[in-house]
This record gives sequence, C-alpha cells and structure tokens, in this order.
Amino acid sequence: MLRCPICGSEVNPLYLKTIAETKTELVDGEEITKYKCNDCHSFMSPVELKHDFQYYHDKAEEIYGSRWRDILVILDEIKEYGLFDEEKYKLAGDAQSAWINAYNQRIQQADNNKPKCPTCSSTNIQKISTTSKVVGASLFGLFSKNATSQFKCNNCGYKW
Repeated sequence: MLRCPICGSEVNPLYLKTIAETKTELVDGEEITKYKCNDCHSFMSPVELKHDFQYYHDKAEEIYGSRWRDILVILDEIKEYGLFDEEKYKLAGDAQSAWINAYNQRIQQADNNKPKCPTCSSTNIQKISTTSKVVGASLFGLFSKNATSQFKCNNCGYKW
C-alpha cells in the first residue's frame, strides 16, 4: 500500500500511472520523478508501508482498543520518514470531508426530486402505461381513473 509521506493519504498506483501530475528533480546526480498528491497537492515520492493491513489493525486494537484507529498507527510509521506535515494532513482531511458532504447533499437532493405518492409519501410508484389508459377509457369512458391519471402508488393503490 502506497502513502503520501507528507499528508499520509493513500495513493492509488493507477492514479500515479495515469493522471498524476509529475515533476523531475535531480537528487545526488540521479533523476527522481515526484508525483503531485491528490489530497495535499504536494510533490512527493510515495512510500510503501512496511506491513500488511492486518498488522495495522492488530496494532491499533492493542494500542487504542479499536482496529478502526489503524490510520494512527500508519501515521506514526509515516512520520518516521521526516516529511510528514500535520497542517497538510488536516487540510487534506478537511478537503475529503468537504467532498463527502457535497456527495451526500447531491444524493439527498436526488432523493428529494423523486416523485412521491401524495397520500402516503411513498416513492414506490409506477407510471400508468398508455395501454392501460386506453383499455380503461374504452371500458369505462373518461370516468376511468386509469385514463385520467399518470401514476399509481404500489403501497396504497392511489392513482393521480
């Protein structure tokens, strides 16, 4: 698993190969490619963690009593590289939180735009087909509820 040594965020190898912005630096006469971190926007050489996921889960359980605090154990290891920047870590987390909040708002807005039954507020509705409208109109005339309605609620049966 690759991590940014500056903010600690996970780095997807596919991101590095395809869309990451790069720059080349000369270090001790050797050209080194640095990648722009998607979260903190710093140019870095990603570091590979020394252990597998299970190690970090177990260590977090041992230290903090919760395996879900494994990021703290991972950050302790990343800090050993001496490039970690607490401020960039917080900013990357804030940016990620903002993205998650915006995503949740879009989902909620999509839910608000779904048609609902005016009687029971269910979204379990279906559009009344043209065939059903024609059959209803031919059997009962314009007094047919199917002929004059657009939707039917599958929960309460109301047509509107």
